[in-house]
Amino acid sequence: AQLFDVHGTFIATVDAWWHSAGVAAEVDSRAYHLAAADQDRTTERHDMLIAHGIFPLHFPPRRIRTDPDGVVSDLRSAIEKGLHRPTLPIHAVPLAA
Repeated sequence: AQLFDVHGTFIATVDAWWHSAGVAAEVDSRAYHLAAADQDRTTERHDMLIAHGIFPLHFPPRRIRTDPDGVVSDLRSAIEKGLHRPTLPIHAVPLAA
């Protein structure tokens, strides 16, 4: 999903988004995060999400394959915490599948 603030300013594109909780998930594969410039963009995106009150979670593909229960547990925990605060003024535009 592409995320925008209340003024329509682009924040970031994330792999998954839970609006009511303000939680985003990212799959950080080596294919897109290996080079220093890629890592810098990932850090900048993470910082921009945090600056807007979004809880970003990062998962490498290996962890998704080897520890799916742990990934789900982390997501549930973040979503539960996010649901205990006001909904963020974030507009999301789904990406085409």
